Amino acid sequence: MGGGASKQETEARRLSSSLPIMEVPMKHLFGRKRGDTAILKFRALKPPESTTDAEYRIHSALQKEGFEPTEPTIQKIVDRLIVFTHKTGYKVPGNQPRRRPTVAQTLVGSAARAIFIQYDADKSGNIDAAELSAMMTNVRQALAAEKDESYEPTLKDRETSLKGADKIIQILDADGNGNLDEDEFCDAIVRSFGWSVEMRVQNIQKLAKGDKEIVGYMEEFFNGVRFCVGHILQNTTAAVIEKCMNPPEMMDKAEAELLAAERVASAKGSDTEKG
Repeated sequence: MGGGASKQETEARRLSSSLPIMEVPMKHLFGRKRGDTAILKFRALKPPESTTDAEYRIHSALQKEGFEPTEPTIQKIVDRLIVFTHKTGYKVPGNQPRRRPTVAQTLVGSAARAIFIQYDADKSGNIDAAELSAMMTNVRQALAAEKDESYEPTLKDRETSLKGADKIIQILDADGNGNLDEDEFCDAIVRSFGWSVEMRVQNIQKLAKGDKEIVGYMEEFFNGVRFCVGHILQNTTAAVIEKCMNPPEMMDKAEAELLAAERVASAKGSDTEKG
């Protein structure tokens, strides 16, 4: 009656570890590493992964190695990985032209990464069931506080929360390592913000495969992260945009010009009064 991995999970992990690896040499053209060559490694895609999954993996790998993840670079590697994967017999679905993320997607993604960093308590680069459970508990407390109520989880609540977190991870864990890495976590959140109410119900049903208990866990998870993201954006977006449009040195200059203009106006006002 143990909680060991199912045959499907075991097979998925075995398949992942046995897939061939594609190596891509990349030369640094700028910065401190200029002239150095790095070898990026990408395993072949496996069902049900699509080109979108490939794009996120490649984007992350490029950033990690210090390369600029430009649209053309990502697309070239995606195309190579698709051809490489086809040799394994898996025909990758969704080979559609790439689209740049919208401003909304970028903002939601940034907020999602802030949440990930906060709850990756051991700084492992992954969120495990205990860390995800802690996040959901904090969300319940925050939601209760908004109603001027309090929420203190019982031992049973903690056990249920941990069980739910484990189920959520099993569903969203694309690489089968038993945790959610940053891209898996953020991708799920960004995608969920693009769902209509109908799509939300349908997608959660599909993810949970109709299991009512898991549907409940998934609904609470997506409601929770939407609350967190909304809170972050509501409180920080204006400040972030202000800094982006007015870097510190520009703001200092603008303030100096404003003070100078005020002095001139004040001086003219005094002259007028004297006259």
